[in-house]
Amino acid sequence: MKRSFNAQSWTVWLVSAAILTLLTRNPLYLIIILLAARIVQNSCGEEERTVKISFWRLSAMIFLFSVLFNLLLVHVGQTVLLRLPQNMWLVGGPITLEAAVYGAISALILITLLAVFLAYNSVVSTSDLIALAPRALSNVGIVVLIAVSYVPETLNHLERVREAQA
Repeated sequence: MKRSFNAQSWTVWLVSAAILTLLTRNPLYLIIILLAARIVQNSCGEEERTVKISFWRLSAMIFLFSVLFNLLLVHVGQTVLLRLPQNMWLVGGPITLEAAVYGAISALILITLLAVFLAYNSVVSTSDLIALAPRALSNVGIVVLIAVSYVPETLNHLERVREAQA
């Protein structure tokens, strides 16, 4: 079923949710925005337009990478979990709980932004988004439309090839 949504309204929603996400480091607020974005995607979005990569699997990878990155490279905090030898370049020094918490909150911000943009992408079609651009930027809009729609279309074609080979 093809739904018709106002692209301008959804763009305001996107900008508002992204700004709120970037302005806070409170995990409760971030989780509320994350859940709202997932509800929007599941209730208003078109299923066939979503990418076939699991959101939660990608979120787990982002979370693990962010926490490990901060644990190994940020040596700030008072709660020392363990110490790596100082002669290890860049990673040597104390591994702190505060660095892990900072990495977890940073990952939650990235995951929330990802959820907001995925919800927006599932609700607003690319052609409606390009139609929002001023006429003076129509040539740039066409280039952006091609660039934005190239990756999902390529993934859809790869999925069809895999199904045909199976």
